[in-house]
Amino acid sequence: MTAINVNWLHSVEGESLMHHFYVNTSKKRRFYGILERPPLPSSIEEVTYKIFMVGRSGVGKTAVVARLAGTLESSNYTETNGIKKTNIFWPVKIWDKVVLFKLQFWDTSETSIKKYNHILPACKDKVDAICSVFSFDDATGFNDVPYLMNTMAAIKEKPANIVIGTKFKPWSSSTIEDARIKEFEDKWKVKVIRIDINKLSTRSEVFDCSYHIYKSKQNISEVMFFTKESSLCRIHFADKQTCLKDSCPVRYLRKLESYIHQTTRSLDVCMYMLTCQLLSNAIVEAHKRGVLVRIIMDLQMACTDAAQTSLFHNNGVPLRLVYNDVLMHHKFVIVDNAIVITGSTNWTMSAFFGNFDHVVVTNQHLLVQPFVVEFDRLWKTFSKSQEKYVDEPSVDSSLQASK
Repeated sequence: MTAINVNWLHSVEGESLMHHFYVNTSKKRRFYGILERPPLPSSIEEVTYKIFMVGRSGVGKTAVVARLAGTLESSNYTETNGIKKTNIFWPVKIWDKVVLFKLQFWDTSETSIKKYNHILPACKDKVDAICSVFSFDDATGFNDVPYLMNTMAAIKEKPANIVIGTKFKPWSSSTIEDARIKEFEDKWKVKVIRIDINKLSTRSEVFDCSYHIYKSKQNISEVMFFTKESSLCRIHFADKQTCLKDSCPVRYLRKLESYIHQTTRSLDVCMYMLTCQLLSNAIVEAHKRGVLVRIIMDLQMACTDAAQTSLFHNNGVPLRLVYNDVLMHHKFVIVDNAIVITGSTNWTMSAFFGNFDHVVVTNQHLLVQPFVVEFDRLWKTFSKSQEKYVDEPSVDSSLQASK
């Protein structure tokens, strides 16, 4: 499960909005100028992302933007003079809310950057994403992509990275082998969006651009409250169906699960009590797909019948159980060193469905970073070298060692 539903546009609700983006009933996309906007209900929030196009001259940056916008672009190469701005609107559904993405592409040329000193700073100012474009016919251009990404890494806004490959031919050999693309994706944690010249529909391509930026740039400030009334929702937990209550704990659990599913690099779990099977399974799935998972738990709580300690140990998830004269009472989880999930809530069914508890989720760097530092400190403190702390033990041996 992800926050953005890729299949929503094919639903009745999604299709009811899509006519605003096409001319009459034809398949031709409607073009909106810099000051224009689709006539959608005012209740639909608009989220704007600025995207700076980079890549070698002649690689097809302008053609990519034209394709995503649904307009025709001449096949003859014409160098962009100055800065060309193009707005592309696209509706998505995030959780239960429809949002209109406004993707503002900034396209320029190497000649313009060299000729006018203001162009490069203007393109980089308050940018949300860098879109690196290469051609599947040009291996050298593909080799330049990491360099382009690194040169933009110093931008203070920490823009997201989008990588698009043009002239992709799925049924014929390419200068750039699939193995090299996969190696790049695994190393940089960025999906390469392939532009298939024979494919007319661009819906998936626009969606991929939108999703990459949203995942990287969304401002997360979320609070979840669990109460005594939460117990009423347990009856529809089995099929993961939410109810109409804003504070439905099933909805909250699905959100927590989705944060784990969206993890791409690292997942640090520091939890006093962890017995919820749904979230424990999501943690194991993250480990199996290559995410670096580390878990710290209190030993006494980890040895209870409901604890998921054996599940983690049997699947090779790095786990450190703390036994001390004081409790390891933390309840926080760090996703990709970018999001922290914390609060009073243990990850147990009784906490989610009956206790008065809360969870706070944020990606504000000033709040996340102290948790990153503290987890690393705890992980080193509760290391193998200290006899009181056991790394990756079986439950039985850990319990005996603690007595």
